[in-house]
Amino acid sequence: MAVPLRVLMVEDEASHAAVILAELKRGDYELATERVWTEAAFQEALKRGGWTVILCAFVLPDFSGMDALAMVQQSGCGVPFIFVSGQMYEDAAVAALRGGAADYVRKANLVRLRPTIERALREAEEKRAQERLRQETSARARQQAELAEFGQWALTGRELDALLAGTAE
Repeated sequence: MAVPLRVLMVEDEASHAAVILAELKRGDYELATERVWTEAAFQEALKRGGWTVILCAFVLPDFSGMDALAMVQQSGCGVPFIFVSGQMYEDAAVAALRGGAADYVRKANLVRLRPTIERALREAEEKRAQERLRQETSARARQQAELAEFGQWALTGRELDALLAGTAE
């Protein structure tokens, strides 16, 4: 069964985009792509949303891949952002990963693209699940505090451990 994959490709070179697209087509995806290469077009596509993954060149004529990454991080959309570049060196890759990129793939090694996307999608889903769990736990704690007859108690970790172990004084 094909996996739906909506790809926003930020790439100014049509030939590079065609090679990336050909690699994606080798996967078991129900593929929908849009290619942009200007900052204005990228911002508009980002606002429309619905993307599964963003694949971005590092060097662009109108703005940089790092600018695009910053826009994605500021938007809070949580879409995995992967650099696909032939001009990205180790120090830039490290900066990109620290800045929130899920990964990077060199254009000379596109065989890594599909596994990288799959890992990034799994990690993004795990983050969403953790956030849902955190929100549910927080909501339950608020509800329990509101329903408690004796209000809230502040316990240290050690006091809570002792209480649970039945050794509290």
